[in-house]
Amino acid sequence: MFDAEKMQFLVDSALDCWLTAGRFADAFEKDFAKWIGVNHRSIVHSDSSANLWWRSLH
Repeated sequence: MFDAEKMQFLVDSALDCWLTAGRFADAFEKDFAKWIGVNHRSIVHSDSSANLWWRSLH
């Protein structure tokens, strides 16, 4: 559900022309990595991309 704060984030990112990963994604990555206790993180757009990314590392 979108509240006023989320709408403000949407407007802010659109006005910055960040229609893909940008400052909000970077902040989310850092906070989420800290929350789950890992040092490295990378946002992907789908589980297929995650699988391809993971396989490229091994």
